[in-house]
Amino acid sequence: MRTFSVPLPRLLAVLLICPLGLAAQVADPPPPEVVADEFNRGFQTMAWAGLVQRIHPDALAYIRQALDILMDVDTTGFVLDRLLGGTDPDEYPELPDEEAVRRTLAGVQREVPGLLSSLTTRRTEVLGVVSEGEDRHVVYRTLALLQGAVPRVEVMTLSRWEGRWKVRDASDIRTLHTAIRGIPLPRGGSPDRGTPTEGLRRP
Repeated sequence: MRTFSVPLPRLLAVLLICPLGLAAQVADPPPPEVVADEFNRGFQTMAWAGLVQRIHPDALAYIRQALDILMDVDTTGFVLDRLLGGTDPDEYPELPDEEAVRRTLAGVQREVPGLLSSLTTRRTEVLGVVSEGEDRHVVYRTLALLQGAVPRVEVMTLSRWEGRWKVRDASDIRTLHTAIRGIPLPRGGSPDRGTPTEGLRRP
């Protein structure tokens, strides 16, 4: 029987390189259609932390604008105390958009759950991807979980951000923006804690 010997330094180099190569393959960012599917499932499962991670910063800022508008007209402290789970007035302007949107979604689920029913009670199926320059348009079908519901075909746009695909535009983003702006606020005067909410919008 013939035997072969491999110099120890070369063997160690192979052992070190192979795991790194495998790790690089595992770390490859998911393609647009996978991100789109995860985005849709984030609404369906109400997994807000995972959902906001798949939203492009431009879209997060757009949703945050709706929250800022609601803050400006709230004179009761409802947004800070209830919708944002007891967020301090001094903390709000410093909150990253991703965290502000996550807290808002959790608060809407807790305080006004019916507001998100059109996004959470449906099935979705990705149909295909269309490339346009640096962007990717994902075509998908939605079906509300209601008797007599008719399937709808929609499109969301994804752009790269820090090497990963994220949802930059979708009807769900616009629906969420509108829904947040329309959250009914309780009537009342100044917040119980004595701190007005007006003017807390970020500069």
